[in-house]
Amino acid sequence: MKKIKLIILAAVGLSFVVGCGEKYPMPPIPEDTGMPPESTYVSVGVFDLGSGEVRDVFVGKSGLVFVVKSDSIIQLYLNGARTDRVLSDLGDIVSADQAIDRTLFILNTSEGSILRMDEDGGLVSSFSDSGLTSATDLTVSNDYQIFVSIRDSNLIVSFDTLGNVIDTIAVYGNGILDADSPVGLAVDPLRGILFFASSGHNWVEGVTISRPRTNMLHLGGIYPDGGSDDTLFDNPLDVAVDFYGNIFVADSGNHCIKKFSPNGNFITSAFSRDSTASPVRLAVSLDGESVFAIFVKDGGSCWLEKLKKSEAPTQGGGGE
Repeated sequence: MKKIKLIILAAVGLSFVVGCGEKYPMPPIPEDTGMPPESTYVSVGVFDLGSGEVRDVFVGKSGLVFVVKSDSIIQLYLNGARTDRVLSDLGDIVSADQAIDRTLFILNTSEGSILRMDEDGGLVSSFSDSGLTSATDLTVSNDYQIFVSIRDSNLIVSFDTLGNVIDTIAVYGNGILDADSPVGLAVDPLRGILFFASSGHNWVEGVTISRPRTNMLHLGGIYPDGGSDDTLFDNPLDVAVDFYGNIFVADSGNHCIKKFSPNGNFITSAFSRDSTASPVRLAVSLDGESVFAIFVKDGGSCWLEKLKKSEAPTQGGGGE
């Protein structure tokens, strides 16, 4: 069996800059304590991932955070600490996801292929398709459908694990299954919904994983001149879903991450500690408490940042 090079990094950590915060007791009579609402998210850390382009981030079925760089995948714990391994020598990769059996599906655009690997770097299988050389994102459902977005071709297609094309899910101008420059993909396994960010339309669409594919949820729309509606997007680039079905959208043009309830109601917006930065990729922990996002700024700077759901003020228990 072919082995991808596996580097063990003992006692090596990321530079993880953690913000400080305190809990303030709630007074007997409710009043404005100055604490943010419980549903907001605040920046708690920035990761130093070393040299190389950071291209994707996702939370796997194992609960670990996977950071996709140009030719390697780094694994982190939710607290930001780095695990003792990194998968390297993967070629020119742009995206990856972890299946329910914990194998990794990795999108290699230089070879136009998808690699399936075990957690230790062993190659389980692979397949190639000419369309994958320009693919943008990849996600995998619990029934092992591999969904791929191809931004330049305005396509979202699905493959089986052998590389057979199952169907074309969305193309430009195809009604509710319409895609214009699609980028980020996410699966809600409990509801059986595939979400995709159609950046050219400024919307996020949710369609059934099962066929015939039907629309289940629509977020956003054409962004109006001067509009500031929280339910609208400006160049959405990625989408993620937590265990409860809440939907998180990287709204890059509005420099924020927006959270929606499972039925599409707006909940809150979250921002980088640098409010001028734009989120381009994101991942969310299974419980929805933590968001990991790749932010970029004009000039090319790029970093991974963790945002955490703020804690509600606690009830005072008496003084000393």
